[in-house]
Amino acid sequence: LNGAVAATGALDVTAAAIAVNGTASGSIVALQSGAISLGSTALIGSPGVVTFQHTGTSRTFVGGTGGTGYSLSDAALQQVRSGGIRVIAPAQSGSAATNPDVVIGAMTLTGSAGSAPIQLGSGALFAVSTPGWIEVSGAARIVNAGAGNGYSLNAGNGIIVTLPSGALTVTGPTNPATATAPVAGAISLTAPRITVATSAAAADVASAQTTAARMARLALSDGMTNDLGAIAAGTLTFRIRDALYIQNTGGTARADRRGFTAGAGGVTVVATGGNTQQPPEFVVNGRVDAQTGDTVLPLIRLTDAQGNPGRALFAGASAANDCTLANGCPT
Repeated sequence: LNGAVAATGALDVTAAAIAVNGTASGSIVALQSGAISLGSTALIGSPGVVTFQHTGTSRTFVGGTGGTGYSLSDAALQQVRSGGIRVIAPAQSGSAATNPDVVIGAMTLTGSAGSAPIQLGSGALFAVSTPGWIEVSGAARIVNAGAGNGYSLNAGNGIIVTLPSGALTVTGPTNPATATAPVAGAISLTAPRITVATSAAAADVASAQTTAARMARLALSDGMTNDLGAIAAGTLTFRIRDALYIQNTGGTARADRRGFTAGAGGVTVVATGGNTQQPPEFVVNGRVDAQTGDTVLPLIRLTDAQGNPGRALFAGASAANDCTLANGCPT
């Protein structure tokens, strides 16, 4: 696509490979291809959703400097102005947790409360979906986020956020009084299993035989100090079939545990159903709306797939900051 390509309605392009070297705009924009490239003069704009659909068989790289396969680098994403960005990726042959179908690297997108250029307009989400695996290996950030901005990741097999480099954070404009940017917007993660941990901790958790052993391992920070944690937004929602694990990135004491930070929207963990062998479990470390330690577990909303109260659906050993559903907090 060279020069200016402007559709009065939807702009829908399907090809084996798409190269954008000019402006491309429409009420929505849908680009379906086995390869994608955005040149230095490219600009994709839409008041609606801009969809990048990978129709090939290779891995998909989003953010960072890209990779070998279908590649949308951070630099390419800076050239989008949208009411939402959606990446749809296939599961590749050999898909596995150690060979994820989608790799999300470092990126910084500007939300609707920021100044131009803005990649995500009012209410816009950055969404990634695949029937396979997603790994977040870099710090993916939305800054100057408005209330409706955020991340939505949906993986048919699993989501892995590899610490200490991987993170998903959504923050609003900087508060001049504190020189800090508060959490804002929302993050929604949907997968059978979600793991936020170092590679070593993830391997130990996978081999641990009991929830108590997994809890003890995830309480170890592996030398990390990250007060915000790796998952941070105004509202956090996790939809799981089997498990949710978030490693501590703070201190040893329960009040000093970090790993996730939620704002006033809180945290919801949804049991999606489908596991006939055992109830889903969660073992997490973090804070909710400035509440830490022992006060966090009662603040986590537990529901079924329809949004009904679902505490009884989860394993009793499920825990937040070492406090379990069945036994409360250790003395």
